[in-house]
Amino acid sequence: MKVKIGIKPFNEQRILGNIIGIFLRNNGYDYEIIESEPKLEANINALKNGLIDFYIEYSGTAYNAILNLPIYKVWKEDEVFEDIEKEFKKLDLKVFIKLGYKNDFILAMKNKKEGIKKISDLKDKADNMIFSCPKPYIERQDGLSAIESAYNIKFEKIVSNMPDGMYEDLENERVDIITAFLTDSRIEKNNLYLLEDDKRALPPYEAFILHKSLNTDILNILKRLENKISSENMREMNYEFDFNKIEPEKIAKIFVENNL
Repeated sequence: MKVKIGIKPFNEQRILGNIIGIFLRNNGYDYEIIESEPKLEANINALKNGLIDFYIEYSGTAYNAILNLPIYKVWKEDEVFEDIEKEFKKLDLKVFIKLGYKNDFILAMKNKKEGIKKISDLKDKADNMIFSCPKPYIERQDGLSAIESAYNIKFEKIVSNMPDGMYEDLENERVDIITAFLTDSRIEKNNLYLLEDDKRALPPYEAFILHKSLNTDILNILKRLENKISSENMREMNYEFDFNKIEPEKIAKIFVENNL
Protein backbone atom coordinates (compact mmCIF):
# COMPACT_ATOMS: atom_id res chain seq x y z
CA MET A 1 0.00 0.00 0.00
CA LYS A 2 1.27 3.48 -0.89
CA VAL A 3 0.38 6.19 1.62
CA LYS A 4 -0.27 9.60 0.04
CA ILE A 5 1.13 12.39 2.21
CA GLY A 6 -0.08 15.91 1.50
CA ILE A 7 2.28 18.82 2.10
CA LYS A 8 2.19 22.58 1.68
CA PRO A 9 4.52 24.12 -0.92
CA PHE A 10 7.43 25.21 1.26
CA ASN A 11 10.66 23.64 2.40
CA GLU A 12 9.79 22.84 6.01
CA GLN A 13 6.85 20.75 4.87
CA ARG A 14 8.92 18.99 2.23
CA ILE A 15 11.35 17.91 4.92
CA LEU A 16 8.56 16.95 7.31
CA GLY A 17 6.65 14.96 4.71
CA ASN A 18 9.76 12.94 3.95
CA ILE A 19 10.47 12.30 7.63
CA ILE A 20 7.01 10.81 8.04
CA GLY A 21 7.24 8.98 4.72
CA ILE A 22 10.61 7.40 5.44
CA PHE A 23 9.38 6.35 8.89
CA LEU A 24 6.34 4.71 7.28
CA ARG A 25 8.56 2.98 4.71
CA ASN A 26 10.77 1.66 7.51
CA ASN A 27 7.61 0.14 8.96
CA GLY A 28 6.32 -1.54 5.82
CA TYR A 29 4.44 1.16 3.87
CA ASP A 30 5.56 2.91 0.71
CA TYR A 31 4.73 6.59 0.41
CA GLU A 32 4.15 9.38 -2.07
CA ILE A 33 4.54 13.10 -1.38
CA ILE A 34 1.80 15.21 -2.95
CA GLU A 35 2.53 18.93 -2.82
CA SER A 36 -0.47 21.24 -2.88
CA GLU A 37 -1.03 24.48 -4.72
CA PRO A 38 -0.35 27.59 -2.58
CA LYS A 39 -3.97 27.88 -1.52
CA LEU A 40 -5.18 27.82 2.07
CA GLU A 41 -7.68 24.97 1.74
CA ALA A 42 -5.91 22.95 -0.97
CA ASN A 43 -4.98 20.08 1.34
CA ILE A 44 -8.36 20.11 3.08
CA ASN A 45 -10.06 19.67 -0.29
CA ALA A 46 -7.60 16.96 -1.33
CA LEU A 47 -8.31 15.13 1.93
CA LYS A 48 -12.07 15.35 1.48
CA ASN A 49 -11.78 14.11 -2.12
CA GLY A 50 -9.52 11.18 -1.26
CA LEU A 51 -6.50 12.53 -3.17
CA ILE A 52 -4.31 12.33 -0.06
CA ASP A 53 -4.46 10.21 3.10
CA PHE A 54 -3.30 12.88 5.53
CA TYR A 55 -1.35 16.12 5.73
CA ILE A 56 0.47 18.27 8.29
CA GLU A 57 -1.36 21.38 9.47
CA TYR A 58 -0.62 24.01 12.12
CA SER A 59 -3.06 24.65 14.96
CA GLY A 60 -3.05 28.45 14.60
CA THR A 61 -3.64 28.25 10.85
CA ALA A 62 -6.48 25.79 11.35
CA TYR A 63 -8.05 27.86 14.12
CA ASN A 64 -7.77 31.34 12.59
CA ALA A 65 -7.62 30.89 8.82
CA ILE A 66 -9.44 27.65 7.98
CA LEU A 67 -12.08 27.37 10.70
CA ASN A 68 -12.33 31.11 11.47
CA LEU A 69 -12.94 30.59 15.18
CA PRO A 70 -13.18 33.46 17.72
CA ILE A 71 -9.92 35.14 18.70
CA TYR A 72 -8.68 34.44 22.24
CA LYS A 73 -7.20 37.23 24.34
CA VAL A 74 -5.05 34.63 26.10
CA TRP A 75 -4.08 31.63 23.97
CA LYS A 76 -3.81 28.19 25.55
CA GLU A 77 -2.48 25.36 23.40
CA ASP A 78 -4.76 22.65 24.79
CA GLU A 79 -7.89 24.78 24.38
CA VAL A 80 -6.99 25.62 20.77
CA PHE A 81 -6.37 21.96 20.01
CA GLU A 82 -9.68 20.90 21.56
CA ASP A 83 -11.52 23.56 19.57
CA ILE A 84 -10.06 22.57 16.21
CA GLU A 85 -10.58 18.88 16.96
CA LYS A 86 -14.27 19.53 17.61
CA GLU A 87 -14.72 21.70 14.51
CA PHE A 88 -12.88 19.35 12.14
CA LYS A 89 -15.03 16.49 13.41
CA LYS A 90 -18.05 18.36 12.02
CA LEU A 91 -16.31 18.24 8.63
CA ASP A 92 -15.74 14.47 9.00
CA LEU A 93 -11.99 15.05 9.46
CA LYS A 94 -9.89 13.74 12.32
CA VAL A 95 -7.18 15.58 14.23
CA PHE A 96 -4.44 13.14 15.19
CA ILE A 97 -1.09 13.53 16.94
CA LYS A 98 0.98 16.62 17.59
CA LEU A 99 4.46 16.18 16.15
CA GLY A 100 6.07 18.17 18.94
CA TYR A 101 7.21 21.37 17.30
CA LYS A 102 5.62 24.78 16.94
CA ASN A 103 6.11 27.35 14.22
CA ASP A 104 4.77 30.26 16.24
CA PHE A 105 5.17 33.92 15.47
CA ILE A 106 7.84 35.18 17.84
CA LEU A 107 9.54 38.52 18.47
CA ALA A 108 13.27 38.51 17.77
CA MET A 109 16.15 40.90 18.45
CA LYS A 110 19.68 40.92 17.07
CA ASN A 111 21.28 40.68 20.49
CA LYS A 112 20.25 40.10 24.06
CA LYS A 113 19.77 43.40 25.89
CA GLU A 114 19.94 43.87 29.62
CA GLY A 115 16.53 43.74 31.24
CA ILE A 116 14.75 42.31 28.17
CA LYS A 117 13.88 38.62 28.29
CA LYS A 118 10.17 38.66 27.50
CA ILE A 119 7.71 40.88 25.68
CA SER A 120 6.42 42.43 28.91
CA ASP A 121 9.93 43.81 29.50
CA LEU A 122 9.36 46.13 26.51
CA LYS A 123 6.71 48.15 28.35
CA ASP A 124 8.95 51.15 29.11
CA LYS A 125 11.24 50.64 26.13
CA ALA A 126 9.06 50.04 23.07
CA ASP A 127 8.45 53.74 22.45
CA ASN A 128 12.14 54.06 21.58
CA MET A 129 12.27 50.97 19.36
CA ILE A 130 11.52 50.33 15.68
CA PHE A 131 9.48 47.21 14.93
CA SER A 132 9.37 45.47 11.56
CA CYS A 133 6.95 42.84 10.22
CA PRO A 134 5.13 41.92 7.00
CA LYS A 135 2.21 44.23 6.17
CA PRO A 136 -0.49 41.59 6.81
CA TYR A 137 0.82 41.15 10.37
CA ILE A 138 0.05 44.81 11.07
CA GLU A 139 -3.54 44.32 9.98
CA ARG A 140 -4.47 40.91 11.40
CA GLN A 141 -6.30 40.64 14.73
CA ASP A 142 -3.89 38.05 16.12
CA GLY A 143 -0.80 40.02 15.06
CA LEU A 144 0.68 43.36 16.08
CA SER A 145 -2.57 44.70 17.54
CA ALA A 146 -2.77 41.69 19.88
CA ILE A 147 0.76 42.39 21.13
CA GLU A 148 0.09 46.08 21.65
CA SER A 149 -3.19 45.44 23.44
CA ALA A 150 -2.00 42.61 25.71
CA TYR A 151 1.22 44.31 26.74
CA ASN A 152 0.02 47.93 26.59
CA ILE A 153 2.95 49.01 24.41
CA LYS A 154 3.43 51.21 21.34
CA PHE A 155 6.56 51.08 19.23
CA GLU A 156 8.21 54.30 18.08
CA LYS A 157 7.83 53.24 14.45
CA ILE A 158 6.39 50.30 12.51
CA VAL A 159 8.17 49.29 9.30
CA SER A 160 6.38 46.86 6.98
CA ASN A 161 8.70 44.65 4.98
CA MET A 162 9.02 41.25 3.36
CA PRO A 163 10.78 38.61 5.51
CA ASP A 164 14.17 38.89 3.75
CA GLY A 165 14.12 42.64 4.19
CA MET A 166 13.17 42.34 7.87
CA TYR A 167 16.11 40.09 8.66
CA GLU A 168 18.50 42.28 6.68
CA ASP A 169 17.31 45.42 8.47
CA LEU A 170 17.68 43.71 11.86
CA GLU A 171 21.18 42.49 11.04
CA ASN A 172 22.18 46.01 9.94
CA GLU A 173 20.48 47.56 13.00
CA ARG A 174 18.01 49.62 11.01
CA VAL A 175 15.24 48.12 13.15
CA ASP A 176 15.26 46.84 16.74
CA ILE A 177 12.72 44.00 16.74
CA ILE A 178 11.09 41.84 14.09
CA THR A 179 8.44 39.16 14.06
CA ALA A 180 9.85 35.81 13.02
CA PHE A 181 8.67 32.23 12.69
CA LEU A 182 10.04 30.00 15.44
CA THR A 183 11.46 27.43 13.00
CA ASP A 184 12.96 29.98 10.56
CA SER A 185 16.56 29.03 9.76
CA ARG A 186 17.62 32.69 9.83
CA ILE A 187 17.17 32.65 13.60
CA GLU A 188 19.87 29.98 13.67
CA LYS A 189 22.09 31.70 11.09
CA ASN A 190 22.01 35.11 12.78
CA ASN A 191 21.87 33.76 16.34
CA LEU A 192 18.89 35.96 17.13
CA TYR A 193 17.57 36.52 20.63
CA LEU A 194 13.94 35.45 21.07
CA LEU A 195 11.48 37.09 23.46
CA GLU A 196 9.04 35.02 25.49
CA ASP A 197 5.35 35.77 24.90
CA ASP A 198 4.71 35.69 28.65
CA LYS A 199 1.08 36.83 28.39
CA ARG A 200 0.30 34.34 25.61
CA ALA A 201 -1.02 37.08 23.34
CA LEU A 202 -0.11 35.18 20.17
CA PRO A 203 -1.73 31.94 18.95
CA PRO A 204 0.15 28.63 18.99
CA TYR A 205 1.10 27.00 15.69
CA GLU A 206 1.62 23.39 16.71
CA ALA A 207 2.21 20.93 13.87
CA PHE A 208 -0.27 18.06 13.80
CA ILE A 209 -1.58 15.38 11.46
CA LEU A 210 -5.05 15.73 9.98
CA HIS A 211 -6.67 12.72 8.29
CA LYS A 212 -10.02 11.32 7.25
CA SER A 213 -9.91 7.53 7.45
CA LEU A 214 -6.45 6.07 8.03
CA ASN A 215 -6.40 2.44 9.05
CA THR A 216 -5.48 1.37 12.57
CA ASP A 217 -2.07 -0.05 11.63
CA ILE A 218 -0.92 3.21 10.00
CA LEU A 219 -2.29 5.24 12.92
CA ASN A 220 -0.33 3.06 15.36
CA ILE A 221 2.86 3.67 13.37
CA LEU A 222 2.27 7.42 13.18
CA LYS A 223 1.47 7.50 16.90
CA ARG A 224 5.15 6.72 17.52
CA LEU A 225 6.03 10.12 16.00
CA GLU A 226 4.09 12.01 18.66
CA ASN A 227 6.23 14.83 20.15
CA LYS A 228 9.37 13.49 18.44
CA ILE A 229 10.31 16.68 16.53
CA SER A 230 11.19 19.82 18.49
CA SER A 231 11.14 23.40 17.19
CA GLU A 232 14.93 23.40 17.49
CA ASN A 233 15.11 20.20 15.41
CA MET A 234 12.95 21.76 12.72
CA ARG A 235 14.90 25.01 12.69
CA GLU A 236 18.20 23.12 12.33
CA MET A 237 16.79 21.05 9.46
CA ASN A 238 15.51 24.18 7.73
CA TYR A 239 19.03 25.59 8.11
CA GLU A 240 20.48 22.52 6.40
CA PHE A 241 18.20 23.12 3.43
CA ASP A 242 18.44 26.91 3.23
CA PHE A 243 22.16 27.40 3.80
CA ASN A 244 23.87 24.04 3.26
CA LYS A 245 21.67 23.25 0.25
CA ILE A 246 20.93 19.66 1.34
CA GLU A 247 17.89 18.06 -0.30
CA PRO A 248 14.78 17.53 1.89
CA GLU A 249 14.80 13.75 1.51
CA LYS A 250 18.42 13.51 2.64
CA ILE A 251 17.78 15.80 5.63
CA ALA A 252 14.77 13.67 6.55
CA LYS A 253 16.71 10.42 6.18
CA ILE A 254 19.43 11.63 8.54
CA PHE A 255 16.86 12.77 11.11
CA VAL A 256 15.02 9.43 11.02
CA GLU A 257 18.26 7.47 11.35
CA ASN A 258 19.45 9.53 14.31
CA ASN A 259 16.20 10.12 16.17
CA LEU A 260 13.46 7.62 15.37
